[in-house]
Amino acid sequence: MGPLCAERKAGVVLMHSRGGVGDMASLDHASFPDGVLAGVGAELAAALARAASAGVAAERIVLDPGLGFGKTPAQNVELLRGLGSLRAHGRPLMVGPSRKRFLGELTGRPLEERDLATAAACAVAWESGARLFRVHEPGPARDALAVASGDASPMTPDRLAASTTGPPVRPSAFPPDRPPYRRAALVSLVVLGGLLLSLAPSVTFWDAGEFIAAMKTLGIPHPPGRRSLCSWATSGG
Repeated sequence: MGPLCAERKAGVVLMHSRGGVGDMASLDHASFPDGVLAGVGAELAAALARAASAGVAAERIVLDPGLGFGKTPAQNVELLRGLGSLRAHGRPLMVGPSRKRFLGELTGRPLEERDLATAAACAVAWESGARLFRVHEPGPARDALAVASGDASPMTPDRLAASTTGPPVRPSAFPPDRPPYRRAALVSLVVLGGLLLSLAPSVTFWDAGEFIAAMKTLGIPHPPGRRSLCSWATSGG
C-alpha cells in the first residue's frame, strides 16, 4: 500500500495494531514489557520509517495510537493520558475512542450508550495533544472539544502544524499547574454539557469516520470520485 499512497500523494493514517485483522479485538498481543506508551511509540516510529522508505511524504502522515485494538482497558487509559509523548514524532495525532469496549468497561454502559464517555475521552485526548477525532456521533464530541480547547472554530492546517511538536498545548483557561480536582471538574463539565446539548443541532468538529476532516486539515484536495486518504494499520507482531 505504501508505494501506491506515495504515487497518488494520498494522506495516510498510520494506526497502531498488532497481529492480523482477526486479532484486533483480542488481547493476545497486549504484552508491552517496557510499557504501552514506549511500545506503541517504538512501533509507530518503525511504521513512519517504512512509510518514508515507500516514498510517503511526512507531511501527509497522521499517527493513530490504535485505542481499543489489542490493548487492555488500563493500557487504553494510559495511552489516552500519555498521548503527548507520541508528539515527539512530529506528526498530528488522531484518536478513535468512539464507543470502544474499554469505555464500556469503565462506565458499565452498553455500546449504544457510550457517546458521552466518548466525548469525555476526546476531551482528555485533546489535553494530551490529539487534534483529530474519529467518532460515531459528532455532536457531543464537538461540544466536548469546544469546552476542552476553549475555541469552537475549526482546526486549520496552520493550527494543526503548530500542535505537532513541543509540549502538549493547554488552553490558557486551564493552566498547567491546576490541581487534579480541576481536571476532574473539566471531565464532569464535558459529560454534563454533552448530556444537555446532545439533542441540539451542532456542527461536526472532526467527523473522521469518512476522513473528510482529516483531509481538509492536511490540505489534501478531494475531487469527486477519488479517494485521497488511506488508513494504514501498523503491525508490531
